Amino acid sequence: MASDNKTPGKRIVFLDSLRALAVLIVLWGHVFSMGINDPGTISAWVPDVTGLAFGPTTIADNIHGQIGLWLHFTLGIGAGGLGVSLFFIISGFVILRTVDRTPPLQFMVQRFFRIIPTCLFCVSLVALITYIYCASRGLHQPNSITNVITSAFAANYFNSAFSTVPVLWTLEVEMIFYVVMALGVLAFNKLGYKALLAISLSCLAFVASYAISEQAKPDIYRHFSTIAVHLSYMMIGAFIYRAYENNSILEGICYVAISVATYYGCYELYGTATSFQNIGSNFSSALGGLIIFIAGLFAGLQWRFLSPLRWIASISYPLYLLHVPLAWGGLYTLASFGVGMYWSAVISTAVVIALAWITHHAIEIPSQAIGKKVSSLLKSRSPAVEGGIA
Repeated sequence: MASDNKTPGKRIVFLDSLRALAVLIVLWGHVFSMGINDPGTISAWVPDVTGLAFGPTTIADNIHGQIGLWLHFTLGIGAGGLGVSLFFIISGFVILRTVDRTPPLQFMVQRFFRIIPTCLFCVSLVALITYIYCASRGLHQPNSITNVITSAFAANYFNSAFSTVPVLWTLEVEMIFYVVMALGVLAFNKLGYKALLAISLSCLAFVASYAISEQAKPDIYRHFSTIAVHLSYMMIGAFIYRAYENNSILEGICYVAISVATYYGCYELYGTATSFQNIGSNFSSALGGLIIFIAGLFAGLQWRFLSPLRWIASISYPLYLLHVPLAWGGLYTLASFGVGMYWSAVISTAVVIALAWITHHAIEIPSQAIGKKVSSLLKSRSPAVEGGIA
């Protein structure tokens, strides 16, 4: 493990490379594979899609789709699930590091300004472009003002509104994780191994209560059980951070192993109760994300040739929010002009990367700066609260 990854106050470099890798895996799976091969999924967001844009032999001809199918049938791994799992375990690691250093109220304020303004902008931009796209083709566009507002807060489940951006379910999981960790600090003062274990076991207990209940189960019970499965996985990242920060190798390995077993218990219980319905990831993809994370942790990933990944990491959040459905619309627009499948995917990807870069500088950086100022103001006005947090 590279030494300057551990320097107090310094950015942990390997996380940037892993964050970039995660978003690139998701982008590859959604654009180069699903975007070309799966018109049925895409049609909800790009309404004029009725079939394979690049001809009837597309699925056989698309090497990216063939690789995706091999990963699925040979290893049980889906590209989207692998990328999301890597994002989740990174969040578990990073958020524990953050709550160790930031009182809960300031932490939640910073998270709000880190997440919501950029999400609001990206959702609004996607809705606007979708409206223009549909209007130009005489199509009924799928978004409404209610959809956009609800999507901006990743709260589509609660009013059954159409999700303007299809990946927003992961943002809901992330935000609930922030609340859980903030409440954990309030309850335990410092989230040591035992406190983290209590949170993990609470996730397991919740999922178990759902799985063994013989009564009719309301949909909201299922929904939060799904989230609890993902939270238990994110806790693995938190345990890894605690071991990383404490330099407690043997103890850390034991607790990480327990957290993995807890997640497996959550996944199996939920899967048995729901006939293993798709929840955005599966155990094989989660295990793959964990292996990649641990490999990156020990490798350090500080080699100079990885510097482009660190640039991608800086725009990873808006890129994640914008890549679908905008790249899907790009694929089918370019196909209508006779552009081939690979060039269509490359051009669409380049466009969403450019939009993500603009969003990062115009919205994400300024909103984070505002969040830090508001957080500092709260900190200066509430010394008693700050003094009660480890």
